[in-house]
Amino acid sequence: MRKTSLDMKIYKLHINIVKELNNSHIFIQKTREIMSLEVNRLEPNGDDRAYNVPVRKDTLFTKEAFRTDKELKGILNGIIDRELFENFIVTNVSRFENYLFMTLKEIIIKYPQKLSVNINGIKPYKSIPLDFITSSQTYDEVLSKVISDRIISVSYATPQQYLQFFQEVTGCSTQFIEFQDYIEIKATRDLLIHNDKIINDIYLDKVGDRRRGDLNQIIPIDSDYFDFTIATMKRVSGIIRRELDLIYNN
Repeated sequence: MRKTSLDMKIYKLHINIVKELNNSHIFIQKTREIMSLEVNRLEPNGDDRAYNVPVRKDTLFTKEAFRTDKELKGILNGIIDRELFENFIVTNVSRFENYLFMTLKEIIIKYPQKLSVNINGIKPYKSIPLDFITSSQTYDEVLSKVISDRIISVSYATPQQYLQFFQEVTGCSTQFIEFQDYIEIKATRDLLIHNDKIINDIYLDKVGDRRRGDLNQIIPIDSDYFDFTIATMKRVSGIIRRELDLIYNN
């Protein structure tokens, strides 16, 4: 079956996000190997070593900070065991959300009538800002600004809401269990950024029976969970690719 222009754009978005997720996993593998070698090289005891760090008063310059090898070993082990995974979970969820919204955008560009889709929790799009019209030369330019504005407003919704919007606009069901796992990953990411890694009521309400700890506990993060996040987001992207191929090639 001949692929449409829309189908090829969706396919490229899928391929790109899978590549980005895989790249992050490869990077962490190699970085942890290198850092582990450095940890093994450090002396268990010893005097402070000087390290250059940036400071700023009137201008940017460097000065010395001092750490023993034992202190540095603790820093590196913390990064190896947890912080690398945390940082890339935050980055990868942002990348994946961008993938979802870019896919939405391509569907709406092809079918502008889908701008009128409304769901509970996301403000309906009823009027076009006047400056979009006065600052544009063509209908297509106005439409592009309207679609971008709509996507931005959707991006502020909860994952449950924007996934429901995604389903209504694209026709791809978001009821597969992998989408529920993604919601937990997104909720974990929110704890890392907004709540000092501590499980709160918001997290528990979002994830339901997919909770990975109890109230006021530190959310667990390790290599197994990081692998799970990569595999889940790749799987969700694959489901979207498959479902949209069935819908828009028919």
